[in-house]
Formats: sequence, structure tokens, C-alpha cells
Amino acid sequence: NEDFNSTDVHISPDGSSVCFMSDRSGFADFKRMDVWVAPIGGGNAINMTPNTLNHYDYRPRWSPDGKSLVFTSDRSGFRKVGVIDIKTRETTFITDNNSYDEYNPRWSPDGEWIAYAANINWDFQIFIVKSDGTKLPIQLTSDSGIHGGMDAYQVRGTIRWSPDSKDIIFTHMNHEKCSDIYVMSITDKIKKQITDHMPDDLKKHNFSKPKLIYYRSIDNLEIPAWLYRPIDSKNNKTPLVIYARANTKGLHVNGFYPYIQAWIDRGYSVVAPLVRGSAGLGKNFEFLNFGDWGGGDIDDFAYSVVHLDKQGLIDVDNVVMHGGSTGGFFTLSMIHRYPDLLKAAVCFYGPPDLIHMWDYRNGSSKPVLGDVVAGDRGGPDMAPTHWKNRSLIYNLDKVKTPLMLLWGDRDGVRISMVDDYFRAAKERQLYTEYIQYNCEPHGWYHWRPENVRDSMRRMAAHFKKFTGT
Repeated sequence: NEDFNSTDVHISPDGSSVCFMSDRSGFADFKRMDVWVAPIGGGNAINMTPNTLNHYDYRPRWSPDGKSLVFTSDRSGFRKVGVIDIKTRETTFITDNNSYDEYNPRWSPDGEWIAYAANINWDFQIFIVKSDGTKLPIQLTSDSGIHGGMDAYQVRGTIRWSPDSKDIIFTHMNHEKCSDIYVMSITDKIKKQITDHMPDDLKKHNFSKPKLIYYRSIDNLEIPAWLYRPIDSKNNKTPLVIYARANTKGLHVNGFYPYIQAWIDRGYSVVAPLVRGSAGLGKNFEFLNFGDWGGGDIDDFAYSVVHLDKQGLIDVDNVVMHGGSTGGFFTLSMIHRYPDLLKAAVCFYGPPDLIHMWDYRNGSSKPVLGDVVAGDRGGPDMAPTHWKNRSLIYNLDKVKTPLMLLWGDRDGVRISMVDDYFRAAKERQLYTEYIQYNCEPHGWYHWRPENVRDSMRRMAAHFKKFTGT
């Protein structure tokens, strides 16, 4: 049904049914999801989480005996692990946490345990808990980085059990190690690495360890951010790269970001703010920018510069910014919201025209876009001024920042949109470079290595041209 989103389908152990998550119980948007079960041969789907229209119940997985489902829900304000009884449709939450998000729950083959990843200050740690919730969760990992990850955003990772339910197999990365596979006994908690994908020359590299900082935005809202500094910078002022994370409810974690480390090697500091709308600080924070996309979130980015300038850590006259997808939109928004702040900017496949984007959306994706951009104001036909105020193409009179646009010709953010912007910018004689890559989709991490390298070289040259770094 094009009117709703249904995804994450899993077949029951006996092969008779499927479970999945869907917003078909209400108007399609990002604020609600339910867990459903349907016969595999077709028939009526049953909502296993009814009467929860304002909550996000998602990522269901079958128990080994097929009598229960494990899932996560934000009903408490943070994502928690719960178990649904298939027969009664009753939910029991088996973790008692109200301060961080939990992801990616997995049953042990014997049905006794459930493993999951917990986002604690953007380090992901693996826990196990009895599937009946009779005992407190046990934390298995403790070192920094991303253990297990999740099935979405830029934090992809996995958790699996050994067939005898004695070991956990999971991915792990941190600021100086790319993602690899590890195994750990749930009794002795000793972690053993079983793959090694890190190139030998990079193992010797001195990577910058990020520091989690906090600052106040324009409305006094506290914003966390990861700050990376050049290894030998001490307290010297450096040029700054603002890195805008991707995804509508995305997050920046203590993981491996080689392109950020490349900026560090060139002498930049990098700040990666977890602006309002980011995951990891609970449901209320996650939805603060819904209906205000390109508003308070952009203030949050700008005030990271204010904070670092007050700390005496950056050269405020040499600040640049880049991001992709949602991060690309944030970058474009910064250009016209704070026209004197950036020395240069690079946008990967971020929409410069939200009205154009709306016109070419269909099915369930259209109301989702409307919910994010304008909320109760409605679409462009109902609130044209708001939609234009949040689109760079209608604010060219404010643009001063030299801009580079990088796009794949198979991107879902339509090429025609950036073509229109490029023509309009050229007519106004605004400095704009536009590079299109053949046969590349949405998402830099999907691009061929040679095109990733080429785009990185172009970004570096663009920033150096205007900052000298």
C-alpha cells in the first residue's frame, strides 16, 4: 500500500507468519510505528501494539519457539526493549532504563537471553537480559566505540548468537579502528577479534580522539557535540570544519570516520554537533526540529562556532562546512541563515528546493516530508512562505558562501532539482561548482572508491582555495 510504510519483515520459525513494522494504523509519518503479524500466505494483518499511535514500536524479531516477539519502543521517552506475547498481544518491557536508547535486540537460540546494544553517550555497549525480564541486564562490553551498532542511520552494525547460546558475535569500531567482527563468551566477557580489515599502514597512524563537549544554543538548549583536534594543536587556533550528520533522526557516534581524520591531518579542527532532532537524547529531543527543519537545528550548528570561538580554539574567519543528504540540507540552510559565517561549503545530495522535492514525492514519503519540514502547517500549498523560507533556491539574495555541489546521477534527491539551482546560482553570478558522478546512488558510502577519493580531493581543494588550509 503506497499510503503507508511497511518494512523489516521476518518469517516465523515455523514459516507460517511474518512480523514487520508499519505505520498503517495511522497517518504515515516518522512519529509512529506499530508491530504487525500477518499470515505468510496472505490475509488480515494483526496489530500487535494497538493504541500506541504516538509511539515508535519497531524492529520486531521472533522468539525461537515462535510464541513471542522482541522489539524496541520509545513509549517511555527512550527506546527500550520489550517482549510481546503473540497470543495475548500483551507487552512486557524487560529493561528498566529511562536515560538512553536501546537497539537491535536478538534472541539467543535457546530462548533464554536477549542481547541488545545500548547508546550510552554515543558509545554503544552490548547488554544481555533474561528474556522473561526476571533479572537485571548484564553489561558485556565497556571499552569505547560502537559495539553491535544498529540497523539504520550511519551506525550500521550487528549482533548475533552462537548456535549453543554461549557466545555473542558482534561488530566493533572506534575512532582509530574500522568495523570488524568480534566474539565474546557471555560468561568470561573476554573479547576476541576474528576479522581484521584495517589496512596495515593505517594501524600506525596517530588518529585524533574526539572529545564530547556541550554548549548552549540560541535558546539556551544544551547541545552535545564531538570535537576533533589536530594532534599537535595544543591550544592553538585552527580552521574549523563543521560536519553535519546525515538522516532525519541521525546521530554522530564515537566511531570510525576516516574523512574527518583526513581533515585533522590537513590542520583543521572538526566539530560534529548532535543538533536538535538527533537520536540519543530521548524522544523529546529527537522531535524538537520536526516541523522546523532548517530552523533551530541550524542555530545549533552556528552556536558551536560561537562556543569554540569563546574557547579560543578556532580561527573564526576560516570556518567551512559539509554534509550529505539531511546533512547536505543543513549545510545549504546554513548558507542563507548565517550568510557571513562560512568561508566555503560542500553539499552532497541535499535538497536546495523543498517544494520541488514535495512535488515529486509520492505515496507515504510525501506526508513524512511534510511532517518533518512543516508539521501542522501543511504542505507548500498550505504554507508556501514557510517552505520557501527553508529552501536555498528561494533565498539566493542572501548567499555569499562559495558552494560545491556533489551528486550521483542516480540519486533519489532528483538531479533536476540541483540542475535548477545551479542555473539560478549562475544567473546571479554566485560562486558554485557542480560535479555529477555517473551511476552513483544516494549515500556516499555506496559510491565506488575512485569517486569517493575524487570527491574528497575536490572538497579539500575547494576548502583550501578559500581558507588557505
